[in-house]
Amino acid sequence: MEKITLDITEMAHGGSAIGRASRGRTIFVPLAIPGEKVRVQVVSQKNSYAQAELLQVLQPSPERVTPRCQHFAVCGNCHFQHMSYEAQLAAKENVVRDQLARLGGFKSANVQPVRPNPEPWAYQVEMVLSPAGNGRLGYWSPVKREVIAIEECPISRPELVALLQDIELDLPGLRKLSLRIGDDEALLAAIEVDGVEPPELEADFPVSIAIVLPDKTAASLVGDFYSVVDGFRLLDLAIGPGADHLRRGESDADEVELFGLGLGLQQAE
Repeated sequence: MEKITLDITEMAHGGSAIGRASRGRTIFVPLAIPGEKVRVQVVSQKNSYAQAELLQVLQPSPERVTPRCQHFAVCGNCHFQHMSYEAQLAAKENVVRDQLARLGGFKSANVQPVRPNPEPWAYQVEMVLSPAGNGRLGYWSPVKREVIAIEECPISRPELVALLQDIELDLPGLRKLSLRIGDDEALLAAIEVDGVEPPELEADFPVSIAIVLPDKTAASLVGDFYSVVDGFRLLDLAIGPGADHLRRGESDADEVELFGLGLGLQQAE
């Protein structure tokens, strides 16, 4: 495949950086940073753009840092750990500005700076994981084109990572496992499966577990029982005994909204 040298000019939506080749051809390069000169190898070619693999950083950006996570560059859960936190915020702001101009036609949009998190690590309160074989869980890898098991996730809350490390879940038909910390700091989990019969589960740690079935109904496996009554979409569902974080709806029915996502639930009697 073709190998070329590029000057990286900007970040694209999805985490790749952009360089321009001969005749203005757009090249998307994961793991590069604006301002860098890089050597890349084209791995796929379209009419107006190409995807490339980063081979060498010839002139690194001063914003380049060592990623904290051992899975970074293979795991598809995050894209910016090779950049300083300040550079990450600037990149996200520029992506919003570019999307508004290029797709929405707002050429002079007043985009406010991205508000920084007080703590750039250990802030994520939800992990949506897929089965990686042998009872292990992980994230989809765009590099390996498969789900890879993960041992750590520095951007996620330590309680979630500890829970992940304690879980071995090898259910037939398992599609996803969502782990979440509720507003009341309760540990919550939701299992999405292909089967129609909810499995029997026991948890030896303090977590509430719900299941999402193919017919878009929900059932509690560990903790209080809830049933879907309306407005259901296949979202990252987590409900249980610590359900005082749920907000009651405006209708006459005793409904609640889950995480503000418009999911109508009703507690069974």
